[in-house]
Amino acid sequence: MTQSSPINWTKLLAKAVPHQGVRTLSLVALLCTAAPLYAQDTPEEPEAAQPETSSEDQDADAPEGQAQGPGSEAPAPGDKKEPPKTEEATGPEITSGMNSAQRDAINAYRQAYTVYKAESADYQSTVDDIVEAKYRQRVAGINSDYNKEINAKTLVERARRIQAIAAFEKFVERYPRNAKFTPDALFRLAELYFEKANDEYLLADEAFQTQLAEYESGKLADRPAEPSRSYAQTIKVFEQLIRDWPQYRLLDGAYYLLAYSEQQQGNYERARDLFLTLIANHGRWGLIVGLLLGVALPGVAATLQPWLPHMVAALLVLSALRIGLRAALSVDFGRALRPVLILQVAAPLILLAALFATSTHATAPGLAALLALSAPTITGAPNMSIMFGHDPAPAMRILILGTALFPLTALPALAILPEVEPLAALRLTAVILGAVAVGFALRTAFLPNPSQETIRKLDGLGVV
Repeated sequence: MTQSSPINWTKLLAKAVPHQGVRTLSLVALLCTAAPLYAQDTPEEPEAAQPETSSEDQDADAPEGQAQGPGSEAPAPGDKKEPPKTEEATGPEITSGMNSAQRDAINAYRQAYTVYKAESADYQSTVDDIVEAKYRQRVAGINSDYNKEINAKTLVERARRIQAIAAFEKFVERYPRNAKFTPDALFRLAELYFEKANDEYLLADEAFQTQLAEYESGKLADRPAEPSRSYAQTIKVFEQLIRDWPQYRLLDGAYYLLAYSEQQQGNYERARDLFLTLIANHGRWGLIVGLLLGVALPGVAATLQPWLPHMVAALLVLSALRIGLRAALSVDFGRALRPVLILQVAAPLILLAALFATSTHATAPGLAALLALSAPTITGAPNMSIMFGHDPAPAMRILILGTALFPLTALPALAILPEVEPLAALRLTAVILGAVAVGFALRTAFLPNPSQETIRKLDGLGVV
């Protein structure tokens, strides 16, 4: 087989084709040139005649335990089947059996491939930059069109807000006590003042950013003052609404926006008090949320469990501080003594007789029921009364009397339950009475005549 010298297609195409087309056509030419060259074989040598062997002879020569069939070879022990080799994109491997023309063709192909790969990446990067620039240009055009519309609408909104504020101010001045319309007018007027304050802040901040950039570039000598929001008018109107219309249906929103405005003004203590008042207005929801959280988060409940006695004592102090000794003693204790005697004395004695009659006085359920009836009302009863919007003083009186009588009412249960320490009831009584005494003392010393607003703060703190 004769071998012809390959044509140098790369140089020929480089002369004939402009610069931009030479990359692709050169690559195609090299592929066409390298493939037949690589496929050329050296002159074939005649195969040596092989003696014919029968299948029986092959089977006899095979190792014992291996079956040799027609067209199959016995793999050597430990040999692994190698996967077929695939040629890389840079061309086939140069081997010792290739002639110089084959090696030159493969090297030329590799060089062309390297150039083509680099220029393709550069071309793709250029295309990406153009697409990105066009996209940004398009987005900027759309934003510009929308900003024009938004700016025009903003100017209209700003003008109409000023008109609405003037109209509401005139209405409130003319009808200050109209129960149907004045509260809504005040609420909307406060909201308009709130929106106006935010709008003025945004305009001032935009001017501040421009001046700050000029200051940083050296065009301004003095650093501009940073703007701040001013909710003075909003606060004034919301306070008027809360003071004059305490039963307004949107009073919660007024409290929240007033507290938020105070917080933005830096009056954090005032904002805290307003939030506590808002919480106190929804004490029953605080109780429900607390119960749901205790069920939904057992890990948190388990963590707080060792602190329950301390929290109960603190709650008693807070309740006594809120009620005061004078209010607790303002009604005859005889009215509170009757339910205590019925619930903590008569009921346990009736249950004790029933337990002895049925021989169940020594059982755990019987003893638990007897102790529950002998105990005073739950220590959180005054605070729960506050949550539900009722006067906590009656609950506090029943709690005090029941606690004072607990050592006596618990005697029947302690008599049949010797493993219980007799001093346990006395310790519990001391804790309850001590916490109530501390609350009354604090009330006398620091809050002899608290305002209704202060009472609402204490109610909110108790809910929390």
